[in-house]
Amino acid sequence: MTTLPLYTPLTIPTRTLTPQTDQSYGANPIFDFDAGHFLVNPDGTFVVRDDKEGFTNQIRKILTTPRGRYPIYNLEYGVEIYDLLGKKLTYEEFCSEAQRMIIDALIYDSRIVKVYNFSFTALARDQVLISFTYDDVWGQTQKVQVTY
Repeated sequence: MTTLPLYTPLTIPTRTLTPQTDQSYGANPIFDFDAGHFLVNPDGTFVVRDDKEGFTNQIRKILTTPRGRYPIYNLEYGVEIYDLLGKKLTYEEFCSEAQRMIIDALIYDSRIVKVYNFSFTALARDQVLISFTYDDVWGQTQKVQVTY
């Protein structure tokens, strides 16, 4: 008769969802969306912000960077929505996939707790305005609009 090893259930850690008391948002390099590049100090280093504006700039950068296209970013950075453009999908299929892809893009940032309340507005045949809300670990709620 063989004896089976003892079974120990796997414990999966979960993210703490309690709001943080400090307002440090981490160092975020600032991207100038009009000029199309990161801001640089006179000494050649990147301009970084550790406040809400820096965090918001980082979220916008994630949402406008195609995932896997630029080798400077890891494969978790950016959004895959650009892969949907030009595919033959119904509006409902596009909305469902776009919502999943935005959540997937933002969930890798440990400062994001929840992404929800999506709405989609067709602007043109090949353009859509996506609005949604996210909560961060500091207990702040932010509404976002992005056009693809």
